[in-house]
Amino acid sequence: MELDKLVDLEAETIVNTGLVSGGSSANSVAPWAEARMHMSFNTADAAEKLAADVRAVAARTFVPRTVTRLTGGIRLHPLEYSPDVETLYGMAERAAAAIGGYRLRRNRAKGASEAGFTSSVLGIPSICSMGPEGAEPHSPREYLTVSTVLPRCKILALTALQAARAFPARD
Repeated sequence: MELDKLVDLEAETIVNTGLVSGGSSANSVAPWAEARMHMSFNTADAAEKLAADVRAVAARTFVPRTVTRLTGGIRLHPLEYSPDVETLYGMAERAAAAIGGYRLRRNRAKGASEAGFTSSVLGIPSICSMGPEGAEPHSPREYLTVSTVLPRCKILALTALQAARAFPARD
């Protein structure tokens, strides 16, 4: 319940303890328990603050003679819009227009994504959600719209050609 206090829906800072398990039978006191959580945040600063707040909760004792061990950390960072990311997105919009008026929708994964890692950590301008379109992400009903595969490949190729000229190579 203490972790629920860290949720700030307006700032899109979310803590979800989605998996909880423990014990060896239903009619005895569990000698151990574990929980796995997912955290979402929009900025690297928010991620660091949330991680520190979770560590502070884990350091407290709520049940006498118990210990909390916290493992893991921030695996993927959020995609923060930098001038280079904006430049790359403009290239993608022009590429989309060039293939016949295809329109891109600016989509930023809530929380973290591979694009956030490459852009925020590695410094490589990246765009989130450039694959084929679809719906129901991360669910058993997830699907992609086949007719969007080729246009998205063309957009990616044209954007990559522009980016290769605009951004200097790094060693």
